[in-house]
Amino acid sequence: MSYIAHNRRLTASLLAIASFAVAAPAFAQSVSTGDVLSARIAYSPASLSTKEGAAAMWAKIQHTAVTVCGGQPDLRLLDQRDAFAKCRRETMARAVGALNAPMVTAMANHKTAPVTLAARK
Repeated sequence: MSYIAHNRRLTASLLAIASFAVAAPAFAQSVSTGDVLSARIAYSPASLSTKEGAAAMWAKIQHTAVTVCGGQPDLRLLDQRDAFAKCRRETMARAVGALNAPMVTAMANHKTAPVTLAARK
């Protein structure tokens, strides 16, 4: 799959969950109804097979999810904070799923040990 196809696939996942954020009442103040947010994360598919590349991608996904979900709400606004946390969690899960990169998936699942994709005997 080409770089552009990977980028489009990840963008589609972030876009899909962004529509949830727009529909959530808690985000009505920061995002007007009808707006659709999207985000693109540039990456090289080859970099996802290294620990450093996977870690960089996971950090990009986390950062982008904050933006897509409307930014970190005020800590005193419990309803918005809960809705933001749910949006961010779902955004990251969809982006990781669409990416289909085992090392990034392992990091997202808090498994920091290296992933063996194939082993020789």
